[in-house]
Amino acid sequence: ASASQDTDFGTELDQRLREQLRRAPYDKGSDARLKAILAAASGAGAGGSGAGDELDDDVDVAVGGGHGWINDRCPLSMKDVLELEQPVRDSLGYVYESASIREYLRSNPNGMKHPVAGVQHLLTLAELKPAAEVEREKRRRRLNGAAGGANAGKAHDFIDV
Repeated sequence: ASASQDTDFGTELDQRLREQLRRAPYDKGSDARLKAILAAASGAGAGGSGAGDELDDDVDVAVGGGHGWINDRCPLSMKDVLELEQPVRDSLGYVYESASIREYLRSNPNGMKHPVAGVQHLLTLAELKPAAEVEREKRRRRLNGAAGGANAGKAHDFIDV
């Protein structure tokens, strides 16, 4: 292409992709990345059982520092998630105080509009599960606090003012 001609990069890329696929057709059966995505989507973890081995259950805390839930406060009681007495989780990952969400859904057990503004989801009692990841995080924090009890709150001792 000369300086006075425009190049249609979209068309150029489409032509190159078609040519590449003609030479080496895509085989989804041999695509390891696709298999990993499908396994993750079906709930089959590294153990392959999908049953949620205890080791697999702790991965959400250990990997990437993620805590495994979306909200920091129960949308109904406004309590901090880590202060909930009986945390439950919906299928989207929102955590609630069990008593609060059950009261919210009591008037319509077949489902109600999700209590979080902007979330388009019909929430049902059947999808609520114990929020084991919240309980693990609470346990982890208790253990860390007990292990560091003698040193807790003494970070200022290391700062030279």
